[in-house]
Amino acid sequence: MDFTMDMSKFYAGRSLFLTGVTGFMGKVLLEKILRSCPDVSKIYVLIRPKKSLLPHERLASIFDSPLFAKVIKENANCKDKVISVSGDVLQPHMGISEEDNSHIQEDVSIVFHCAASVRFQEPFRDAIESNVRSVDRVIELSKKMRKFEVLVHLSTAFAYCYRKHIEEKFYPINVNPKDLLNCSRWMSTEMMEKLAPSLLGDHPNTYTYTKSVAENLLLHHGIEHRTVIVRPSIVTSSWKEPMAGWCDSMNGPVGLVITFGKGLLRTMLGKRSAAANFVPVDVPINLMLAGAWKNVTQRNYESEPTIYNCTNPDSNRFLWGDLSDLLAYNAKLLPLDKPARIPLYGSSISPNRLRNKLEWIFCHWIPAYTVDGILRIARKRPKFVRWYKKINSMCDCLNYFTVRSWKWENNNKQELQKIMSDKDKKTFYFDTSTLDWNKYIEDYHMGVKRYILHEKMDELPNTRKWIQRRQTISKILKGLLLFLILYSLLQYDFVSQSNILIACLFLFVHSAISYWMDPGQQPISKLR
Repeated sequence: MDFTMDMSKFYAGRSLFLTGVTGFMGKVLLEKILRSCPDVSKIYVLIRPKKSLLPHERLASIFDSPLFAKVIKENANCKDKVISVSGDVLQPHMGISEEDNSHIQEDVSIVFHCAASVRFQEPFRDAIESNVRSVDRVIELSKKMRKFEVLVHLSTAFAYCYRKHIEEKFYPINVNPKDLLNCSRWMSTEMMEKLAPSLLGDHPNTYTYTKSVAENLLLHHGIEHRTVIVRPSIVTSSWKEPMAGWCDSMNGPVGLVITFGKGLLRTMLGKRSAAANFVPVDVPINLMLAGAWKNVTQRNYESEPTIYNCTNPDSNRFLWGDLSDLLAYNAKLLPLDKPARIPLYGSSISPNRLRNKLEWIFCHWIPAYTVDGILRIARKRPKFVRWYKKINSMCDCLNYFTVRSWKWENNNKQELQKIMSDKDKKTFYFDTSTLDWNKYIEDYHMGVKRYILHEKMDELPNTRKWIQRRQTISKILKGLLLFLILYSLLQYDFVSQSNILIACLFLFVHSAISYWMDPGQQPISKLR
């Protein structure tokens, strides 16, 4: 084996098998392989039929995404290398037909397993089936491949989130993975839900727990030395390729970008000083491809799979406070169309739970019920309470991560970086030490606007004018309300005139400070 072989040449002539290709990361992985490894032989992609769409029809819709525009423009025939395989990781033998199974076992040498349920509050049994049993089935298929070289499994940096310091190694869990799979097979759903709290322990949800179980399943399956595990932290939009800011998933911080930009989210629980360990989606994808290359070309037959923590270095930390400020800045600079409320241009994050609950009552629930009441009177469909229930559920899922910080070791990732050629470091980059967070969050905001909300840039001037008009009306109404209150107090002599003047002075100073300290008024360079 040529240890100095470029990665694109390494993948030339090889056939790959991908799961989860209809998901956010799976799509990016497929596009990256087609664009940066153009001489790959075949790519078998497992796709389940959905509603009235057959697997090949779902694959065609994937290629219609803006994500693939660049690679298809460069090589229109690249789609011919991709073969849709009808199947489902939740079915026995992944639901793959005998004919497809025969082709996969004969051709495939590298497996990338991306399929998983990323819902934090998934029912326990469903999470086990999606995140653990699917791994077991991929392992069994890999063992049957005649040319098998390496299995790359996509995990999460939060698989052991109950630990503050996480190394690139396995940690013991409280159950044998095979025993848990057996329990899931014969126990009722109700029994599994009753069992869940005792097994979850310090895990905040079923997602992180089942991811840790899946990793330990990979530890003892007979091909440990031919297994790579990549653990990304919070995966966000693309950094560089194929375009900055691309995303099509509502998971993770996308919900914050939308609800903040639409003016709905006014406050959230979190520490400004806690690290928001975001990682652009193209970074773990490149690391997966590089990890497979190293495992095959420089295999040392270790007894355990190689693990890569895909997180940001301490030298380029990004904090939840930074995110809050940048969301405020971008909500003003690049507003989303038709905001439900005027976006809040000040900091909206606090670690105080009591304060957060009170702010939720006064800033979210009371306005929501008030407006919905007005809508009912006008015989229109109420919607704000329903929206805020969803936003509250989203925030509850994120709260565990917004008030904590972790330290991840990434020695394996650094060693991998060292042995890569300069060419491969550019093509398969995963070093985020040079990532400009100000620019990246702006691209992220624009990516959500373009690719998820499908809003047009030419509407920005109209949206800015709409917000300015609403702000002006709001200030006039507040001024009138204040005038009426003061007039009433003076008329009935409830308080002395001097106290009223002091109150007016206080309100004036408070408003001035709020205006000048508004991060939306500052240059972005001052936000970091």
